[in-house]
Amino acid sequence: MVLKLFVFDVDVYAAQKFFPSAAWVLNFKFIILLCLAAILVLIFRSFSIVVWIAYIVFYPLIVLFWKIQRSLYKTQKWVVAFAILNATVSFFRSIRYNLLVSAITLAAIAVAFEAPTRASCGRRRDYCS
Repeated sequence: MVLKLFVFDVDVYAAQKFFPSAAWVLNFKFIILLCLAAILVLIFRSFSIVVWIAYIVFYPLIVLFWKIQRSLYKTQKWVVAFAILNATVSFFRSIRYNLLVSAITLAAIAVAFEAPTRASCGRRRDYCS
């Protein structure tokens, strides 16, 4: 998931490379996965499959909010636990500032890359071609 979000769209690349005529299916990926989950529930007629699907879908949140805290509690490294708690609290306290600065920075970068080159030439037009 980190690879898809921050680095490269692997599924889009693979679909365009191997099945270019069927790449449009990726636009409906969520609906297809939702229908697949519904079909699995109908086939198995058990609630346990729903629990397993939910576990797979929400696994990153489970690791973040349950497994890490549980392992810190079991090892009883309280200094590390309080350091993580302090970092989390300070992050969420300053999230408005972080969001504002990130939005302004990304907007400035987008404007800088998408602006036409003539706008940065100034008054002398002999340098611009």
